[in-house]
Amino acid sequence: LGDRPGPLKVQQVAIPYLGGLAVLAGLLASGWTRVLGGELPVAVVLPLAVAFALGAGDDWRDLPVGVRVLGELGAGVALAWALPTRLGAAGWPLVVAVELLLVNGVNLLDGLDGLAGSIVAGCCAGFALLLGGSGRLGALAALGAVAGFLLYNRPPARIYLGDAGSYLLGTVLALLVVESWRSGTPAATSLGACLCVAVPAAEVGWAIIRRQRSGLPLLAGDRGHSYDRLAARGWRVGAIALVAGSLQLALGLCGLGASHAGTLVAAIVVGAAAVALLAGAAVAGLLSPLPKKS
Repeated sequence: LGDRPGPLKVQQVAIPYLGGLAVLAGLLASGWTRVLGGELPVAVVLPLAVAFALGAGDDWRDLPVGVRVLGELGAGVALAWALPTRLGAAGWPLVVAVELLLVNGVNLLDGLDGLAGSIVAGCCAGFALLLGGSGRLGALAALGAVAGFLLYNRPPARIYLGDAGSYLLGTVLALLVVESWRSGTPAATSLGACLCVAVPAAEVGWAIIRRQRSGLPLLAGDRGHSYDRLAARGWRVGAIALVAGSLQLALGLCGLGASHAGTLVAAIVVGAAAVALLAGAAVAGLLSPLPKKS
């Protein structure tokens, strides 16, 4: 399987996109076969398997939007069933929403060599510091798998994640967020976890705003992503990946600090970070409408 050049692609030649399979192998080899030391139920493998299979199907043959959305909903329901939160049944819609947000966030960011991997590595590093027990082990396992993939995905990339990889990693991040919502976890830690996935979440929000302002369907692809616009201004690919990954790591560290400051302070920090990301994107011109085609 290979990702061929096209109007929404940046590469000039076909690049293999079985990187998701390599990431999956890395996860299995680094501890997920033991279901994170036996601290998590075996059922957590189900949403990962659903997400990977859905992405692999999309890589093999472009799936209709409706099929993709149904598959993502299915992965979210499987995650809510496998990993109960302190909210009980009332938490299921939130878990499904987080799955949809992060699967699409990582997928949107997977458009430049090393970018999605660098950002996910920053996310996992934040979770490794924020969480304990099974959550920390899972974050470290994912960080190791992504780091191994980045050796071959750094510019110029020799392999891509593909949808199988981006859907898988989005689900891994969703699982780590939900892990922070389990019974016994302080509310401040749950809030801090939001900052550990701030960049993928922000990319979805920016895309929605940009497409609405451009008069485009929300599910339509475009070349106006934050990284597309930075590249058009002359930023080097490696610099974009490094800055984005560093930004995500810095936000994760803010989440770690907020988790030790109490629930109210954590909520204020998360809210301030969301406002700062939106304002920064607006000032940088990342939310402006796409130019009309003549």
